[in-house]
Amino acid sequence: MKPGTSLIIRLFLTTATVVVLSLGNVAAQRKTEPRMIARWDVQPTGVTDDLTAVQFVNDNLGFAAGKNNTIIRTTDGGKTWKRLLEQRPSGAEYDQLVFINEKEGWLREPKALLHTTDGGDSWQAAAKLPLQMDYGYGAGSAAGSSWFQLQVEHTGVGLYRTDDGGKIWQKAGEVPENSYQDLFFLDAKHGWVVGRYLKKSIAYTTDGGTTWTGVTQEVSETTNKVRFAGPTTGWAFGKNGSFVLASSDGGKTWKAEPTGLPDYRPPVDISVLSERQVFISTTEAVLSTSNGGDSWKVIGNFRSETISALSFPDSNHGWVVGRQGFVSHYHMVPANQPR
Repeated sequence: MKPGTSLIIRLFLTTATVVVLSLGNVAAQRKTEPRMIARWDVQPTGVTDDLTAVQFVNDNLGFAAGKNNTIIRTTDGGKTWKRLLEQRPSGAEYDQLVFINEKEGWLREPKALLHTTDGGDSWQAAAKLPLQMDYGYGAGSAAGSSWFQLQVEHTGVGLYRTDDGGKIWQKAGEVPENSYQDLFFLDAKHGWVVGRYLKKSIAYTTDGGTTWTGVTQEVSETTNKVRFAGPTTGWAFGKNGSFVLASSDGGKTWKAEPTGLPDYRPPVDISVLSERQVFISTTEAVLSTSNGGDSWKVIGNFRSETISALSFPDSNHGWVVGRQGFVSHYHMVPANQPR
């Protein structure tokens, strides 16, 4: 045996032993890591009022609102909830809830628009729109700290904007006349509206609402919503539940994406995480896509007429709300974890 050969052999055997031990540790680690599955768990809220809106800022902080002056908040992912406004039978029915961060948010019902800067501990009512109209004509939309709101006028439909929590309103422009159900601003420049009438049912702006371009597109016969992940990529509800509309050019054109749902189950809400990840819900099911809408899959089934709204702050956490204070949480758990 040549000098040094035994040393080389020892080094080789030592290295081989380390590699074997490392592979063994990896295999053991893989065996101990549980398989994760998605699950829905009902979360008691302590309220029995119908909930019609929900938004989670992250997987801990969330808000839900609905009938009888109800708005509730959780800071622990839905384990516990706190009522923020006193219940009033036959009181306000809030149908829109928007938080732009952990502190600043908006709460809308047909007769009032409320604004908070302290996470919902206190709320201030916005001033009336210039024609003293209420807020019942179509939803508004937040863009940063600004709020955009539609108002019916003698000459058509006006778009108004406030940058100070609703104290002062300024006219931003006029949109094509329609019976609008939803308004969405991605930022201070890019916005979209969707209405029930076929003629120019969808319109978009790229200059903050000064000018609008109308698009004739068949949309939902019941509830309409429009959301964009960026200036070019967005979704709206189709005529029925069998497909969702998708745009890749800022709303100029739309294509139908099959959902696999029967046509009598139209969507009621949509939550957009990115250009690839989108969630929609009917009153009894939640669907998701991870490829921009090329294919959809059902990730949750509920009793008929249960769900009214959903919110997904990330792909592993989501919430739906609905009748009589119903809240259910979508999350990942070990496959062998008991309910």
